[in-house]
Amino acid sequence: MKAFRILAHGGPEALVWGDGPDPVPGPGQVRVAVRACGVNHLDLWVRNGVPGHRFPLPLIPGSEVAGTVETPGAGVEDLAPGEAVLVGAGVSCGECVRCMAGQDWLCPRYGLLGEHRDGGYAELVVVPRRNLFPVPRGLSFVEAAATVVNGPATNSSVYPSGSARAASPAPIAPPAPVRLSTKIVAFIACPSFCATNLATVSVPAPGG
Repeated sequence: MKAFRILAHGGPEALVWGDGPDPVPGPGQVRVAVRACGVNHLDLWVRNGVPGHRFPLPLIPGSEVAGTVETPGAGVEDLAPGEAVLVGAGVSCGECVRCMAGQDWLCPRYGLLGEHRDGGYAELVVVPRRNLFPVPRGLSFVEAAATVVNGPATNSSVYPSGSARAASPAPIAPPAPVRLSTKIVAFIACPSFCATNLATVSVPAPGG
């Protein structure tokens, strides 16, 4: 597959576009064909390097991914090739006490796409089935990718931590619609690196 890889830290020249092996989905995993990937500041940290922090180079950056199911791994029977999906950026083991309690971000093996494992600046990415969610109706892949990180952040600002989110809005909620803006790198027909777009997604506030 084609992908941008960081072989060594540096400026824009550190993003190297080239061929590599297709990732193979294991049991309980899914290979996703990337249709759009957001540009997050995390990508700059990974590219530039952070003093005192070691990234697993070579690495494919990109944490905000939307695409379609390409190949379900063994045991994944509820998704079919071609289904549009959002890819959750945080990957955990799914088995430890923290994961079973719904606190996957506290998992000892927790990591982010594009920081701890290969991300979405590529034609294909492999993630656990539990990291995939349907693309909301009416959103393009570019717009959907914009919600992967910004959506949960906005949700956290609207609802208090640990609340029953469907029923308990925060005392102070932002006016509807909450507007999410992010720069998107759109992979429409790889291998060509197509464009950087500004996507604005409107998300109604509770009751709006």
